[in-house]
Amino acid sequence: MKRLLIYFAGMGDLVVLIPLFRELAREGELDLLTRPYGAPLFDGQDVVRRVHVLRHPNRGRWGAARAVFGYERRRLGGLLAAAGYDEIVVFGQERPVIRAWVDAWRGPAEVRVMRYPERDPDRVRIGLASLGMSAEGLDPLPALHAADTERAEARRLLAPLGRHVAGVQVGSGPVNRRWRPPPNRKGLTPAQWAGLLEHVLDSGHVDALVFNGTVRETREVRPVLSAIKPSYRARVHDWTGRTDIPRLRGLLSLYRAYLSIDTGPAHMAAALGCPLLVFFGPSDPAAYRMKGRAPVEAVVGSAPCQFCTGTRLFKTCRDNICLNRIPVETLRAGWDRLAGRTAA
Repeated sequence: MKRLLIYFAGMGDLVVLIPLFRELAREGELDLLTRPYGAPLFDGQDVVRRVHVLRHPNRGRWGAARAVFGYERRRLGGLLAAAGYDEIVVFGQERPVIRAWVDAWRGPAEVRVMRYPERDPDRVRIGLASLGMSAEGLDPLPALHAADTERAEARRLLAPLGRHVAGVQVGSGPVNRRWRPPPNRKGLTPAQWAGLLEHVLDSGHVDALVFNGTVRETREVRPVLSAIKPSYRARVHDWTGRTDIPRLRGLLSLYRAYLSIDTGPAHMAAALGCPLLVFFGPSDPAAYRMKGRAPVEAVVGSAPCQFCTGTRLFKTCRDNICLNRIPVETLRAGWDRLAGRTAA
């Protein structure tokens, strides 16, 4: 069986799918078609054979945009047709433009639509069942590993900072490119972060802290750095824009812990066995909680409008009270619980 799986999901969604990838790979060769970050995410991993990428899967349906973005799809469609897949699996939530594109090049390959309720904690089993596959013996924990070269580079980078270093993820995915970005609806306030991170450094479990994220997330880190008292700043390092996915994989394999909002790198951390402290507000931890071999400690905010992820309310939110009203003492208690579970 030579199978292509098509899913244009976020990074965290792809990590959650690793148990499903493992089951599908038992039946033969498994390739993945997804957005560009999927290629470095699964580089060197054994769950998929090859990752194909499509930068703009849903653009180019009308007018001039069709000529520009349609070319990307036509070119890739030719390559995929030549690969000779026996089966193509498309997730049910993909848009009709994707289904029509697949039909244009699939040839004799059977196309199957996977039922995958993204908010259901049992979505992997449901997805397998929709393909007629048993989930008996399923290992539900996602797992990633860092290459020796990635770990060696991470050791070189972290060595000057101290024996125990923790990573920090303030932002959630790519920041909007507009001059005035939307609010970070999954984020804490700078004052909350400062109060927590000062406590982490005082706890004696960590020698230094490193901010990770894309270069655009630098503007979310700067207010946090400004809020941290000057006496702590020599132990806090801003590496936003310096940690692509392979480098982040190496760092996460060595960090003492990772402190993060609900976002893709938090799922990576759990899958790599890095102890994780994660904060949930608009998203329901019952559905989106990270899973891994190492401890995962969640701090969950509250508000009358929870949980709004995936709704219009989430898109229009300008004051994420579910998170920004969590007392700093509650955040610190979350760290104390995680540190107690990972003390060695």
